[in-house]
Amino acid sequence: MLAASAHLRPGDFVAMYGELAAGRLSSARERFHALVPLIAALAQLGLIRDEVRAPMTPASAALRERLTSLALQ
Repeated sequence: MLAASAHLRPGDFVAMYGELAAGRLSSARERFHALVPLIAALAQLGLIRDEVRAPMTPASAALRERLTSLALQ
């Protein structure tokens, strides 16, 4: 299964998968958390559904508010 947001940053998602495959969960988690703002922004724009599958976690309320304020500028 492929995340819709992976089409915009395929190299980052491939690197994250490589970290997972190598058993480097901490590094994979860091890579994913760097992608969360992209995923949240796409959801706020209505380009993807506002949901993620495990083991991914959704954007925090604070990040969503920050993205909204940036979009209104």
